[in-house]
Amino acid sequence: MEYRFGIKLTEREVQVCELLLTGAENPEIAKELHVKLRTVKSYFRTLFLRFGVEGGVKRVQLATLLYRKQLYYERYKASMTAILPAVTSRNSCAR
Repeated sequence: MEYRFGIKLTEREVQVCELLLTGAENPEIAKELHVKLRTVKSYFRTLFLRFGVEGGVKRVQLATLLYRKQLYYERYKASMTAILPAVTSRNSCAR
């Protein structure tokens, strides 16, 4: 298991999330992952529970949530990358 999008996910769940973010439908996801359509639906049920997604348009809600979290983490990494060289250079100057 690994942490992605701020939640602990299996490698396969991460793959399903990434395919969802590309706009893939369930049959496409099943084909890409070499699993049955029923298995993909099971992954989504688990993902909906893990992310607390409820209501009628769960796929859209999940995709929106994942996209926002992905943007947040990308911005966070970019800001940390900008900060770390400055901190590193300050530490080397202090020596």
